[in-house]
Amino acid sequence: MVQLSVLLAATALAASPAPDQDQIRAAIFDDVQLNALVGNGNTLVSGGWVMGYQHEATAPQIQIRDLDCTDGATDARCDFVLARLSKPTIDIWTGKPVPLLVKCKARLVKEAEGAWSVAHTPSPASGGHSRTTMTCRKA
Repeated sequence: MVQLSVLLAATALAASPAPDQDQIRAAIFDDVQLNALVGNGNTLVSGGWVMGYQHEATAPQIQIRDLDCTDGATDARCDFVLARLSKPTIDIWTGKPVPLLVKCKARLVKEAEGAWSVAHTPSPASGGHSRTTMTCRKA
């Protein structure tokens, strides 16, 4: 009986559906936009990186590359690269060069309605916005 229980538990773990890649990508883009607007913890991928284009006729396109997520029914950890598809430029808020590639990690959760979102920590007691679990560094 013990062997059957172990086998059933292992089968249940192995059968966890992989997160839907399109939903994961949408959740990452939503969080990047939110962070650009309100600055909720991801300092590298801030408004200056996302929207702070100088000497460019249009806003840059951003692409997710090398997306690798753990399989999980309601929780996933993802590693990926955000690529800013534009010519090199200067962040209009910091005055520093904008990296065109950044390596990121994020914890994602599946909401009750089935959509994925980047997990956030609660707002601090002192006020302000919740904090994203997405962290990025120069690639």
